[in-house]
Amino acid sequence: MRPELRFSRTLRERWLPGLGLLVVLAASGWLAWSAWDGPGPTFHLRITGGRLPGPKQRLAEVLGRESARLGVDLTLVECTGSVESLDEVNQGRVDLAIVQGGLDSKRWTEVRQVAALHLEPLQLVVRGDLFEAVRGNLRSLKGRSINIGESGSGTEALAREVLAFVGLRAGSADSPGDYVATSLSHLQLRQIEGRDRLPDAVVTVSSLPTPIIRRMVVRWGYRLVPLPFGEAFSLEDLVGEDGPGEVAPSSIRAVVDKVHLHETHIPAFTYGVEPAVPAEPLPTFGARVMVVTNRKTDPAAVKRLLGAIFLTDFAEVARPPLETSLLDLPPEYPLHPGTVEFLQRNKPLIVGDILDPLEKAASFLAAACGALFVAWQTARRWYRRRREQSFESYLLKVSAIERQALHFELAVQLDLAALLALQADLGRLKNEAMERFTNGELEGEGLMSGFLTHANDARDYLARLILHARTSVEKQARRQGLSPDAAWELAIGAHDPPLAEGDGTLPLPSEGRVL
Repeated sequence: MRPELRFSRTLRERWLPGLGLLVVLAASGWLAWSAWDGPGPTFHLRITGGRLPGPKQRLAEVLGRESARLGVDLTLVECTGSVESLDEVNQGRVDLAIVQGGLDSKRWTEVRQVAALHLEPLQLVVRGDLFEAVRGNLRSLKGRSINIGESGSGTEALAREVLAFVGLRAGSADSPGDYVATSLSHLQLRQIEGRDRLPDAVVTVSSLPTPIIRRMVVRWGYRLVPLPFGEAFSLEDLVGEDGPGEVAPSSIRAVVDKVHLHETHIPAFTYGVEPAVPAEPLPTFGARVMVVTNRKTDPAAVKRLLGAIFLTDFAEVARPPLETSLLDLPPEYPLHPGTVEFLQRNKPLIVGDILDPLEKAASFLAAACGALFVAWQTARRWYRRRREQSFESYLLKVSAIERQALHFELAVQLDLAALLALQADLGRLKNEAMERFTNGELEGEGLMSGFLTHANDARDYLARLILHARTSVEKQARRQGLSPDAAWELAIGAHDPPLAEGDGTLPLPSEGRVL
């Protein structure tokens, strides 16, 4: 095949499709590059989840391990509870905190929400001998000792409000209340040996299963009490003039935001199988675990932290596993700018800033594909036209041969030499077309088939005319007594061969000559 033909075929079959693929890959690479922030620096932040062995501080430890792989180094700091943790973040002394939700965000103007995680239920356990009475009426706890969590914790704030809701007044320095409030931490409760030294009831807001609640149930025979009034509690206005909220200290009442409390349940068998503890799903209510930070924290650090929360093994700390759909919940605190950017980047590529590069890439791809399509169609039309014109020239030449043959057929006598010349021309045309088709100069099997049909018809027509002329030559040669060779030479030697005197006949070609 000639070099120029090989180049033409390579252009059509390889280069144009390859160019289209290259354009698509270039656009995809540009989109990925525009969305990639690069590895960036390592961020060093301080985080607290309360105290060990509290569940939130355990979460902070796990988050620290996972975030270190993403370039965020977390240093653990201890606080007494969620309220103090929020105070520390608000003052900028701690960068991050894992805290209890359902607290009044208006108290902490510098705090921003990173993410809302799983629900933590409010759990109340009482001594086994008090269970039946307390289950029927929580006011049976009147005069009993109740551990409501460390001072400055979210558990303390919620426990005081719940007990006030059921009509139990909290004590103060001036007057005794309806119950004796203790402020033991989980670690202090664990270290107590002897049932008589334990409080009559323990309240905590903590992730399931809570180790201290398991210890109270399994070792000391405490029982979980259902709290089925979550919706009513959320609707109750505890600040009313005649409501029980009057007895709650204003400093505590101010940190509870009941709008963000949710009904939930403690699954059966959470704290025991034989016997089942609880025996069936236990109704209660609670708040979501919140990850918060100071508003001045670098958004890049917050985005990486969110990647550690939702895209690593940390997502398995709760059941069901944590999903990015939690970021769509109504926020309790203003969202941090890093969370907003993470939301825009990790939605299904249809919103926010991702839409801009996507639209640009789509426009670029559309324009490139359109240009390629036009170029491809133009090339195809050019090659088709060139191919058709090539076959058209051959078809026109065959038609010209047919017209000449018809002209000779209508003449007074057939010109055998001219017919043989036309036959030779037709053969050359056919061979030339087939050779060019084989070499790739001509394309289109349908066009080739049509050309061959037309050429074969013309060949058959010429063959009939030549056979008729041959028969006439043979008859004339016999009448004139000429040898076959002489008759053949006279017949094909010129267009106007000399005629025999008197009858205008032509000599006969030899019997061995093939026409």
